[in-house]
Formats: sequence, C-alpha cells, structure tokens
Amino acid sequence: MAVTIIHPYKKMIKQFTLLFAITLATITSGFCQTLITPLDLAKKIFSKTKFDDIATYSTGDFGGYYKCHPNGQDISKEAILSFSLLEQTNNKAVVVMTISDKTGNGGIDTYLHFKKEKIWKLAAFRDLSMTGAIYGAIDELENLSPNGIDSIISASKKDSTRNATFKSREDFDFELGNMKLTVALDSAIIDHFIKNKKEFERLKNIVIDKIKKESSGDQINLSNDKAFEKDYRKLLIHSVSANNPELSKGIDFSIGGILDNTVGYLYIEDKKDKPEMSPDKIIMLKEIGGGWYIYKTT
Repeated sequence: MAVTIIHPYKKMIKQFTLLFAITLATITSGFCQTLITPLDLAKKIFSKTKFDDIATYSTGDFGGYYKCHPNGQDISKEAILSFSLLEQTNNKAVVVMTISDKTGNGGIDTYLHFKKEKIWKLAAFRDLSMTGAIYGAIDELENLSPNGIDSIISASKKDSTRNATFKSREDFDFELGNMKLTVALDSAIIDHFIKNKKEFERLKNIVIDKIKKESSGDQINLSNDKAFEKDYRKLLIHSVSANNPELSKGIDFSIGGILDNTVGYLYIEDKKDKPEMSPDKIIMLKEIGGGWYIYKTT
C-alpha cells in the first residue's frame, strides 16, 4: 500500500497562501470602502458617465423619496460642474457642486449632504428653493424701459397700500440689486461682502451695542427700524436680527428669499456657537473670515 507523505513545509506554505489570500481580500475590501470620499463620490454620482452603483451609495431622502435623483444623467451635458468640500466630520460631510453654463455667465450652487454608514452615502441634494419667481421678476425688471420704470413709480406713488411696487428709482435699484444678490453664486455673495465690509462691520457693532444695552437675551429684529433703511439699501439686505435660535447666537444680516428658503450673512463672535449644517434647515454655512459667514436655509 502506497503512503503519501506531505512534507510539513508544503503544508505550511499552503496554509500561508490561504491566510495571505484572506488577508488580501480583507484589505482590498476595506480599501474599496474607504477609497470613495464624499468629494470623489459626488463626482461619480454627477458624472456624465452613468454611475451604475449609485443605489449602494445613496441613503436618506436621496436614496428613498427621490430615488437617486438628480444625478449626472439629469443634468445637461452642456453644463460645467465644479466640486469643493465644504465640511467633513467623522460621519457627515457637505460638498458644494456649482453648475454653470458654458458661457460662464450663469450658474447655481447646490449642496450635497453625505452621511457615513460604514461607507459614505449621499443623503440629500439641496439648493436655494423656490427661486423661479425671483428669476422671473429679475427678467421682468431688467427688460423694463426707462419710461416703463417711471410709469410704475408714478402708479406706486398713488398707491397708499403696502402693495406698491416701488415709489422711487432708489426703490427700483434696491429691489433689483437685492434679488440678483439673493440668487447669485456663493462667490459673488462673498465678493459683495468684501466690497462693503467696512459698512457691514459698522452696522454689526451698532447691533452688538444694542444687544448689550438690552441684555435680555430675547430675539432682536431691526427689520422695520427706519434708522437702518439707508444701510440696508447700500448693503442690499432686507433686515438685521439677533438671537435667532435657529441661527445660534449669531447676528443675521438677511438678504432675502421666499418663505423659509433664505440667504444671508451671519456674524458669530465665538466659533463654538457656529450652527451645524443639515439638509433640513441650514443647508450651507461658509466661512468668510473674522467671524463672518454666508448661509442658506430651507
């Protein structure tokens, strides 16, 4: 009877080969899971080439109610997309996706909210909502002739109600400028702040003094304070308020928007009081510097 002798070294090599294969598979699996960062994932989901594995990397309302839309196949192939990481923690991240036309004259900023569930997944797609009416109004005002503007001003002066459109050329210029700033790219909103920083700082200091004098901690709203009307016009903002619980302990310089879809500047004296971004309220908070931020809500 023949006896097959297995050399101990051959057995060891066989065991080592099996162990190595298992280890390599584990490392490779872990590597694949961590390879796709939120920024990389954003580029894959909104690539002009279809991302077949999109459902695996989707969660929340993006993976549920919206069923992985919008994605790269929903955006015009003529559009130019650019991506930047706004914030990332251990389990949450926000990526800004700017969608521009090829002329570079138009565009919108969108905000991709990611959640970590062993792997990163896109949980929500957000932008400043309900802007259609604003774009329509801008188009209408920009196409008015000088005589058309004068006619509206004349009619408004005779209207004693609060529904009057605008009663002066200054009113017209402010409303048009304010609406254009509301729907502007984040970069343009920041540029506007930098250009008028001295005035923003001056108004902020006035509000801080008022807060200190009142020292009640209650919300302060200076929307209807005639003393600030000229400041608002120059800065293209609609109101200033403080101690708004939804915006932490910051001072809110509201540009505008529709209903709760708003955009503005926020001053926060202590960085630890900075509010958190979320798909349900503050969809974007971007630091300008010196305690100043721009924000958008939904």
